[in-house]
Amino acid sequence: MLLTNNCSRCKIYHKTLYQCGKCDSKLCKKCVKDIYPDFVVCKDTEDTEDTKELTFNNDNIISDYCHYRCDKNLKYCNDCGKNLKTIKRCKGCFISLCYKCKTFNNKQFYHHLSSMEKIELTNYCSSSCYIIHTNFRSDTFSNCKTCKSLFINPYKYKNCSTCRIEKIVEDDVRRNKKRKSLQIIVKSLLKDGDINKKTMNQYCQKVILDYISKRKKNITENNITLDQWLNDTDSGLHTCMNLWDYAIEKYI
Repeated sequence: MLLTNNCSRCKIYHKTLYQCGKCDSKLCKKCVKDIYPDFVVCKDTEDTEDTKELTFNNDNIISDYCHYRCDKNLKYCNDCGKNLKTIKRCKGCFISLCYKCKTFNNKQFYHHLSSMEKIELTNYCSSSCYIIHTNFRSDTFSNCKTCKSLFINPYKYKNCSTCRIEKIVEDDVRRNKKRKSLQIIVKSLLKDGDINKKTMNQYCQKVILDYISKRKKNITENNITLDQWLNDTDSGLHTCMNLWDYAIEKYI
């Protein structure tokens, strides 16, 4: 079979692509920029300051940039908003939580498990997600609704894990672009003196706390600050960031 140098996201052929060093997925510069907004696109690879540091595979650049985000560079816990080193993606639904929030979600189920099961539980966002993804029959197959491939599907998903991750990536890309537009508006209003930063922060904090108390049973706090929201570029569809989006849209 003839292998072509197509971007795994946009499917367009390019002479040089950024190839993930872990899973070998390939991205063109435009798609890298969409998924990693802080990436600086240069006209030619040779224009980058770190050309000597790059590793090449034929014409491709081996990098950490990945369509499926193998780098797992997670800034904030989805449920509490804290920037911690214990943040890890759930093996089942791919949501990103810190150890403390996972423990909070699993506290009623924890004492029923063996020591090995407790260790495995830390790989999941909640006890329900753990139960769903560890009690299954391996002979349950389905065709993915998106790519039509046959995959083991004991969890009754409509799509295979690859297509599910791709959807999460695209949802994050759309949310990042929407948030950037909102940030531009807010920064402009702050610069012109049309809104007061302290007043806006107090209003938004109140809106967020009210929303959490009424609608979010698994969330007790949001540690994302206004400044973190203003400078965020790549958190995507993140609950704590989304709450700031919601509050700020109400304010302006």
